[in-house]
Amino acid sequence: MKPSKLTTQWLATGAALALALTNSHASYSSAGQGMQTVLSGTVDDGALYMSTAATWQNAPQSPAEAPGGYTIDPSFTMPSANDIVNGRLIMTIWGGTADYTANLNVQINGNSLVSGGLNFGSTSDANPSFSGTQSSVYGSGYGVWLVSLPINPAYLNTNGSANSVQINVTTPNSFDGRISQVSLLSVYQNATLNNKFQYAIAEGSGDIFGTPSSPQVNNRTVSLGGVSLSNPTSATLHAVYTYGDTGQNDWLYFNGTQLGGNDIAT
Repeated sequence: MKPSKLTTQWLATGAALALALTNSHASYSSAGQGMQTVLSGTVDDGALYMSTAATWQNAPQSPAEAPGGYTIDPSFTMPSANDIVNGRLIMTIWGGTADYTANLNVQINGNSLVSGGLNFGSTSDANPSFSGTQSSVYGSGYGVWLVSLPINPAYLNTNGSANSVQINVTTPNSFDGRISQVSLLSVYQNATLNNKFQYAIAEGSGDIFGTPSSPQVNNRTVSLGGVSLSNPTSATLHAVYTYGDTGQNDWLYFNGTQLGGNDIAT
């Protein structure tokens, strides 16, 4: 007999900007890119691992101050798993302004996530891919970057031991490069869970503004798809905000119901 428990989980990742800004860069998501679902599915005996490491205090020097770049090394310990369906590493990087460029090298357990490093930055940076299989960079237009990197499941430890992440940032100009947070996401399977697990992961920069002027907006909506499981026993929504202002009334709604109070972005 197959699983008796039915669970559903959604994750929305993105940058929510709740500042009274009146200018924008046309090549960024403030012109309408918003957020999109990049991964979804249903698996037997599944669950989502998600953990965030605050790393800003671990990187006191920007590449501009340390021309050789700098490295941070957060660690994540997942539960034991029989199999890993997919994984993503998400980080928020401060560029100082939108004009500068950087090279980002990331390894997990000694395996490189981007061959030759990921080059991004500048106001002419290409729009994001919204892909579950490609590296993607979401720019706010104001120097904050959300970087999402897919992880080969074979790179992640399934025995409950720590996953070591090493991130190195360099720049040819004055890109600041300090990283606010690093989040590891993974959908994994363990036979002891005895369930069916449905998930959806959305990404984007999705900037929102307190006093919009075209093409700015004061809200963003993302569709995570319908629930295909009968009689789900639980559902969870995770939202990762890259930055926001205290007291700016940042609201999060799910199917019209407000979650988390009036200042959720902080």
